Amino acid sequence: MSADRKANRLRRTVAKPERPIPIVFLQGANIYFRPLELADFETCQRWINDLGTRQFLLNVRPMNAEAERDFIQNLTKRDDGLAVGIVCRRDQRLIGSAGLHGISWTDRRAAFGILIGEPAYRGRGYGTEATKLMLKHAFETLNLNRVELDVYEFNVAGIRAYEKAGFTREGVLRAHHYGHGRYHDVYRYGILAREYFERVASGDGAIRRANQNPARKSEIRRGGGRGRNAGTDGRSMFKSSTKRRR
Repeated sequence: MSADRKANRLRRTVAKPERPIPIVFLQGANIYFRPLELADFETCQRWINDLGTRQFLLNVRPMNAEAERDFIQNLTKRDDGLAVGIVCRRDQRLIGSAGLHGISWTDRRAAFGILIGEPAYRGRGYGTEATKLMLKHAFETLNLNRVELDVYEFNVAGIRAYEKAGFTREGVLRAHHYGHGRYHDVYRYGILAREYFERVASGDGAIRRANQNPARKSEIRRGGGRGRNAGTDGRSMFKSSTKRRR
């Protein structure tokens, strides 16, 4: 047998490496949450410095690599908040982040923040699903009683998504934010635990059913699952303005 034939035969017999099983904290139908890792800092830094993203946040200064690494490293050192990466199940790509901030374990409340950092994934329903999934964690696991957020009046897609997830507009901070050359109102939104559970009981439990379906759970380990396009988030990203992001 020639050397070339032996080499080809050997290549055919070598087992292909198995695809790594993703780390999944919470999963929905089309996205899942995973921990943000230090290796993600360059991606997150790109998101936070992009004008299309930061126009909806509090950031007005450039975010350098050191600051972004510090942010990620400190995530597990605080007990008053959590932040996760949002991954698209269809292609296993990190597309954004979400979090609960300023958690008061006495008052049982927290502020919610989210961003979809990858432009190609905005307006496809991923942010709405991530919002609902985080509310599920807040009320069904953390036993919070209230989740709130502030959003700029010009963040139309965000407002639509928050209302779809069950948030109620509770008030207006007039001329509270300066951007785009003028002052803007900021809307305060909130949702209570009883309102969340009423929505689940009335049938708004698609994410809950996806989590409880063993077939759906097994799909993510195979990297499978077809992505549904909810088509309800508009063409732009949406995030809370309560924190710099996430």
